[in-house]
Amino acid sequence: MNNICIIDPVNHMPGIKTLLPEADYYSYEPNNLFHFPTTSHLNNYEFFNNYGFHYRTDWNNISSDKYSTIIVIFPFLDAIEGTIWTKKEGVYIMNIIKTIIIDNNFKNRILFDTYDFDYDPSKLSPIDFNIYFKRNYNKNKLYNNNVYPFPCSMFVNPCVLTMMLNKNYENKQNINNIFWAGNLFVFDDELFNVHRNRQNIHSKIAPYIHSYSGLSYGDFMNKIKTYRICLDLQGNGDPNKRTFEILSNGSLLFTNICDLNWGFEEGDAFSEETIFYNEVDFVEKSQKLLNDEAIYNKCLANQKYLVDKYFSKEYMRNFILSKL
Repeated sequence: MNNICIIDPVNHMPGIKTLLPEADYYSYEPNNLFHFPTTSHLNNYEFFNNYGFHYRTDWNNISSDKYSTIIVIFPFLDAIEGTIWTKKEGVYIMNIIKTIIIDNNFKNRILFDTYDFDYDPSKLSPIDFNIYFKRNYNKNKLYNNNVYPFPCSMFVNPCVLTMMLNKNYENKQNINNIFWAGNLFVFDDELFNVHRNRQNIHSKIAPYIHSYSGLSYGDFMNKIKTYRICLDLQGNGDPNKRTFEILSNGSLLFTNICDLNWGFEEGDAFSEETIFYNEVDFVEKSQKLLNDEAIYNKCLANQKYLVDKYFSKEYMRNFILSKL
């Protein structure tokens, strides 16, 4: 008997099926009545073309008679009523899931929260989940002891978990400069104290980087593969899709994401030379990375060690199952 049910209503983390191949994976077919806005939500045909398997849609088959563990994947704040971030589609689908959980007796009720912000989902939850995994887990904040970091959970296509499980180091990074391409925006959220100003930091460091705009996604990925260093500017939430596009292709990640708890074991961390805090720090560290081969090689070797260890199928699978 299969004991694990995955409900990923709008296909945000199909890679979890690679980690847990024994599980049944359910999603919701988009139609005229329900199509989740702003994030990836593929029909079964598109989904198969992207990920190589079909998702199940027979949600009436989900019960604790068949499954002992239920895993839900969703940007949780979208489903919490009464905030400016509430989406009616999110509330609708989470109410269906809530009914499934109330009507059954699952031993493990797990939420993977793919939302941008670093709140504690256990303190907002209207559903009796007993384990939470979070994309954005702030190392300077305290969370309930049933909340764990899992940065590879995001609401983008392609799935960043799938991206990391299929990483490719066979690229030719021969351009000794810093690559950047992405949206430049200002974002402020007073409720969750999230303030991002990519325009400001980019304007200050622009003379020191190679910036591109208007690239197709294919051209963008090809550019990443040719640069020895790629810039990842902090977005609305940590980490970004860009973070994993860089890590999965073997270029050196250079970022101002400073407060993320990656879930690494004690003593393991990205090299301090690859994390900058302001434009002055950026200039000093970028010049060392570009001009000191020993520092660059040390940082790249450490990054490869971390990626190989923590973003492997075996490690991530064991990390999830160890919390059950």
